[in-house]
Amino acid sequence: MDCVTRFLGACGLVALCSQATAATVILGNNVHGLTGLTTGTIAADLFTATIAAGPLGALLNETNDQGLGIDNRLAAGATADSGSTRGITKINIIGGSGPLAGTAEFVTLSFDRPGVLQHLLFDGVKDETLEFFAITLPNGQVLSVFDSQAQEKLNDQNFDLADLQVANPILCPDEEDDLYDLNYRFEAGAVFKITYGEVDYGTLLPGYVPVVNDLPNGSRFQGFSVVPEPSALVLGATFLMGAFLRGGTFGSRNSRTAWLSG
Repeated sequence: MDCVTRFLGACGLVALCSQATAATVILGNNVHGLTGLTTGTIAADLFTATIAAGPLGALLNETNDQGLGIDNRLAAGATADSGSTRGITKINIIGGSGPLAGTAEFVTLSFDRPGVLQHLLFDGVKDETLEFFAITLPNGQVLSVFDSQAQEKLNDQNFDLADLQVANPILCPDEEDDLYDLNYRFEAGAVFKITYGEVDYGTLLPGYVPVVNDLPNGSRFQGFSVVPEPSALVLGATFLMGAFLRGGTFGSRNSRTAWLSG
């Protein structure tokens, strides 16, 4: 077997290894049994993911087929998180007149082992009303994630993302409201906080009018993709590649010398 064939074969092994260890979790339809829990766990291949509802007293709601919402009726009152526009199947701003009125709902996400959070998936982040999710990373950095068309809607009325006064505004790369290629490396137990937000365009963007005078009404957390911590993959892949390039004879000096000499 020539060295080029061995190299291509080794690359194939590494690719298969990487694909086998990636995990994508899609939330919805109570597939994971999260509805009614303050904190729930999900098996994601090699990981156990922990998802919790906030603020204190909130419950997870996974009944909708488009993703996860937050039910704050117990904490904020029966009328504070209900109605056809917002409701318990979305993550939104708590209504009513109680002490939690105006508070943003959120979920936290953590894992039981080190890894890389590749993608975060959302649903219903409306560009017209400038809804967003504020992603607080374990290092404290905050990313404000908007629908892919939000900048276009702002351009139509001579505004810009920079006018919104939120931390690090970014656009989803496509129309699916998903944040791809976050690729954030984390330690076991590190917490990601995902908080729903609405831009106060009446104050920040004088004259801004949402398309068809639409109103913000909450969004959903739809899922995530995660892979194991890369150092283990790299070490394993390096070992596999080295062994494969040596013709499969582990630790054989002669086979290694033969390959190096062509």
